[in-house]
Amino acid sequence: MNRTDLTVSRRYPLLTAYLPLAALAAMTAGCTINEGGAPQRTLDEPPATWTIFVYGHGDHSLSLSLVNDIQEMSGADLTEDVHVVVAADFNASMALDESGQTFPEGTQWLRIAGNGAMEEDLGVDPEQNLDDPAVLAGAVQKAFERYPATRHGLILWDHGGSWDGGFGGDTQNGTAEPKGMDPASVARAVREGLEGAGLTGARPLDFVSFDTCLMASTEVAFELRDVAQTYIANAELDYGDGWDYTETLSYIARHPDASMTDIAVSEVALWNKHHENSGQLMDTLLRSHAAVDLTRYDAYVDALKHVATVLQEKPDLASEAARASFFSLPSYGFSAPTPVDDPSGTFHRDGGQFFRALEASSDPTLADAAKRARQALEDAILDTSQGSLRTTTQEAGWQITLPSFATYLSPPADSPASPSLSDIYQERTQRFQEAVPWGAMLDAVAVANDGQAPSFSLTSDATTDPKGLPTLQIKITDPDAASALLFVARQDEETGALIRYGAVASGTVENDGEYPFEWDGELLAIGEGENAQPVYVKKGPSLGVDPRTGETAPDLFVILGRLSAPEQEDALPCALLVEQGSERATMAVVEEAGNPAALEIRALRELLPDAQFTPILASEDPATGALSPVSGKPMTLDDDFVTLGSMPAPVGTYQFRLEVRDVFDNVGSSKVEVTVAAP
Repeated sequence: MNRTDLTVSRRYPLLTAYLPLAALAAMTAGCTINEGGAPQRTLDEPPATWTIFVYGHGDHSLSLSLVNDIQEMSGADLTEDVHVVVAADFNASMALDESGQTFPEGTQWLRIAGNGAMEEDLGVDPEQNLDDPAVLAGAVQKAFERYPATRHGLILWDHGGSWDGGFGGDTQNGTAEPKGMDPASVARAVREGLEGAGLTGARPLDFVSFDTCLMASTEVAFELRDVAQTYIANAELDYGDGWDYTETLSYIARHPDASMTDIAVSEVALWNKHHENSGQLMDTLLRSHAAVDLTRYDAYVDALKHVATVLQEKPDLASEAARASFFSLPSYGFSAPTPVDDPSGTFHRDGGQFFRALEASSDPTLADAAKRARQALEDAILDTSQGSLRTTTQEAGWQITLPSFATYLSPPADSPASPSLSDIYQERTQRFQEAVPWGAMLDAVAVANDGQAPSFSLTSDATTDPKGLPTLQIKITDPDAASALLFVARQDEETGALIRYGAVASGTVENDGEYPFEWDGELLAIGEGENAQPVYVKKGPSLGVDPRTGETAPDLFVILGRLSAPEQEDALPCALLVEQGSERATMAVVEEAGNPAALEIRALRELLPDAQFTPILASEDPATGALSPVSGKPMTLDDDFVTLGSMPAPVGTYQFRLEVRDVFDNVGSSKVEVTVAAP
């Protein structure tokens, strides 16, 4: 990519303080490969207690975040008994600051001196692809071989995307599309590097951590269960500041002989403190960070196998499994959606929540198996930090794959020659499938789906309203019905196309339920007066039901658009987030090269002062149903929030469309037309 990437972080706040320019200059001046100025222990010295190696995979839009974290490490109160070694690869096409100085090329090897001192230069390797498992293996071997210790920790720093997205994303200084490493390749590379450093046997690492998004996953941790004693990762996007390196490394230095349980619990508590008071909506609601005892992971795997086997052998329980899956909310992973994307959402859901739902099964064998799996997972989890919505819905903080069963066995509609999600899952989690027939179970549930849309009715009555505005009546008549979404569109008089304005109501539904909806003749809009323009509001991540009250938590809605700025060659997908019942969007999710980043609008303005948000509607071809985006008017982000208001619906013919989903994610739709006349 020969352009300046948007410097957005998987963390917030965005960086305002970087390594001193002199320090960065020292990285590139006078260094030779595998040589450096840092003192090393001689062979007759006893090893340190700890060596912690950070694989700083930052050759992409997160280079500044990596600098920020290196500064955090340098602020730790370290002793000679704790080595912290960093291999840092930056995006050399990115500017450090307004002076135009760019990041250095190659992999910079640093030893963190701590106590506020400058990092010690250990030399520079030539430009490498940190997505290459051989590079990871070599780096692990080099770090632990060069700095022997009795205890060892590995932090894999970068983008993360669970089993499907993998770890990494090296742009080769902005010249290549990143590919990343699948979790199995990561595990093999780490094991190879450890063996090369003479660290063999069962679980030679005290801990392994992904300081990334989305890697607290059943399938990912399975690959690394024999590499380390403890596994630390995020189940959700990292909306905040990642690890608290200053305090966590200081704790380890103060307590070098502490048990891994104590260290893991301390890390989670410090991570939680780092995030819970960030003032950032998504972090407050949806953060999810966990530490797991891998010595107990095999018991969880065995219990999981039992759940999968029961469901695979009893197809009559498929509806129960699908319902438990559908309502395992909020799910994990939020991207900036578009008006034409697949609405079925993420397939990363909470394992503990799923098992808890199945404990209420009508089948005692399944209920018992689910209880065992939940208890085994809870036994393995040492501690978690959860957002308020995840705590409310009693999530465990641990992903497992639970897809949309209506589409799971089929290739994408727009690419019939491509593999199905089932095929991809089986291929990328092969070792896990050999131990647990989870993929086969998902196939069995999907096969049991009848493929029929749920049954319901939608009627309109405008006779009682003086303006002729309708009251819609929704009647559900399907035992598998689960949720409903109502949106409005206007027919373009010139083209006949339907211009979609997005969601006006949504929620869970039940069989035999009746749900009225009164329209006030207003469209959701941003801007004021003559500058007001309608926006496409789409339902965001479902936030589930509070099991203690039975009440549905407020949904998040998204205003769809594109973000542009003079510094950016291409506009990027952007979604402004609004909590149901609120009138303000203070948060944006921006997507770059498939990697979503959550930022406060305030921070976005600091990063790109001239940024503009262009709302996008969707045009639907009445003959084919095909959707295409329609751009609105650009608006400058000149405040710390965007106000979501309303405007009178222009004169014309409107269509209300109701979509009802069942627990398998089959969708049925119905529509009614309404005319808005001139006053």
